[in-house]
Amino acid sequence: MKKTKQKGVWLQVGLIIVFIIGVIIALYPFYVGALNNFIDRYRVGQIARENTQQNATRLAKLEAKNKQATEKAKNDPFKNTSNKTKVDLKKHLIGKVIIPKIAVDIPLFDTTNSQTIQYGAAVLDGTAYPVGGKGTHSVVSSHRGLPERKLFTDLNKLKKGDIFIFEVYNKKLAYQIEEIKTVLPSDTSILQAEPGRDLASLLTCTPYMLNTHRLVLKGHRIPYTAKMDEQSKDAVWRNFIKNMLILLACALIFGWLLYLLVTTIYGALLKKQKFDLEFYCVAADGRPLSGKKFGLYDKRGKKLLQRNGRPYLVKSDAKGKVRFAHLPGGLYSILLEDATRKERMVVGIKKRSEQQGKFYPKKWQRPKVIHLDNGYNWIF
Repeated sequence: MKKTKQKGVWLQVGLIIVFIIGVIIALYPFYVGALNNFIDRYRVGQIARENTQQNATRLAKLEAKNKQATEKAKNDPFKNTSNKTKVDLKKHLIGKVIIPKIAVDIPLFDTTNSQTIQYGAAVLDGTAYPVGGKGTHSVVSSHRGLPERKLFTDLNKLKKGDIFIFEVYNKKLAYQIEEIKTVLPSDTSILQAEPGRDLASLLTCTPYMLNTHRLVLKGHRIPYTAKMDEQSKDAVWRNFIKNMLILLACALIFGWLLYLLVTTIYGALLKKQKFDLEFYCVAADGRPLSGKKFGLYDKRGKKLLQRNGRPYLVKSDAKGKVRFAHLPGGLYSILLEDATRKERMVVGIKKRSEQQGKFYPKKWQRPKVIHLDNGYNWIF
């Protein structure tokens, strides 16, 4: 029986470990996504902290490149994303994309490859940089449904009239969606520049997880207003709060599971430590009470435990002494088996070094328990 109980405890430990692994896997997209969001915010913040004149120079270079550009949009930004490309992300980071309606706030890179669209949004090679200008059309692409980052996952929730914002070297540009279209990867007609117009498009894969087509949200530039600035800041703040709450919730869950695992393992080890429990049943005037029957229960006092297949009941002797011998470590409840009243006391050991059981009375029970040199007196 003892071996069966020990196996049951360690089986419980094993099940908890399996459960923890399952929770870690299930929550992976949430806590990793939240952590990555804070890392991305730090990266983008580095640009904001750069010397203002340096950012102005970088911005001017992008505007000059737009005027010289003659190349058209390439076929598909996701065609070779399986080919891993190593690039210096900091070198290619030019700002961020903010979509207030869906609380998107992600890094923006100046070139599209497998790594840049893994970490944020990227300018499609062959299209204009998102710095504005008549006759330009900047196409910014990113993934959907990555387990470690949300990116453009919720792009399908946007409607005509919604806005998206580019912040490039501290310059902010707003675009209002005028057309939403699903096209084949080879169809780039919607991505081409139009004379006299300042255009930008967001591009991602669709349908979700199938990725056979491309979802394009085409917008035209509108003035960046104070209201948009408030919406932008609100989106960034909502994104920050959401990810902070996700990390806090995951930390609490993992902390609770770790506590459960540690306490279960310690409880299993504690049960290997045997102890004796002795106390004296006495009246208020100090007289010993003999013949009083006490039962050993589980900690909550719900289940009467057994020894050798029989209920573990002990009567007080002529001196009022009650002894429960060779108990596995842990906490129990002692109940007075009296027809007129039920008295319950929590007893046991909490440390493996202890060999004698202790009383753990509640606040209102403390006057009834006296600890003397010869043991505990329980007053009735």
